[in-house]
Amino acid sequence: MKKIILILFTLMMLSGCRERTVGIGWVPLVLNDENDRWESDIKDVYARFGDGVLEFLIITHEEWQTADDVEFGVFLDTDRDSTTGLNSSQPNWSYTVNDIGADYAISVGFESASDSLLTWLDDRWGNSQGLESLVMEDASDSLICGVLIEDIGSPSAIDLIIIEASKDGEFDYAPDNGHVTFEIE
Repeated sequence: MKKIILILFTLMMLSGCRERTVGIGWVPLVLNDENDRWESDIKDVYARFGDGVLEFLIITHEEWQTADDVEFGVFLDTDRDSTTGLNSSQPNWSYTVNDIGADYAISVGFESASDSLLTWLDDRWGNSQGLESLVMEDASDSLICGVLIEDIGSPSAIDLIIIEASKDGEFDYAPDNGHVTFEIE
């Protein structure tokens, strides 16, 4: 008999000590990332997979005013090979992707008029396509974004990092160093 593990997380939010219920099925990837850049930088990241959709829940330390105030990139190393995709050896990028080779990027926020999934094409991002899910509202401290697993090659595991950018050119990484791995079941 297949057991289904239901995960229910309750987090105490530092801002106002609000209690937050994340929900069932979310797997924690990064918890309590330091508030080291600006008020709305990344705090927690969760992932879940179901019905062919891979989704990420990103929670920040504070609310942003409008969805156009922030930019998030979820960088996916689907072949788990740091020498392929965008990696630290690529010149002329204002950000690095820590120790992964990002084959895909989910991009949402002010840089992404059409909020999209991007594919790495040897030296640039291209082949933009729409996201399967996106919930990102004004005056919020969280967002959910998702892609069809078949759109990223149906991997069984992925290495990833999340980068948040401010309009002032600041970057926040989750995790700050290295990467996290999500096993797709």
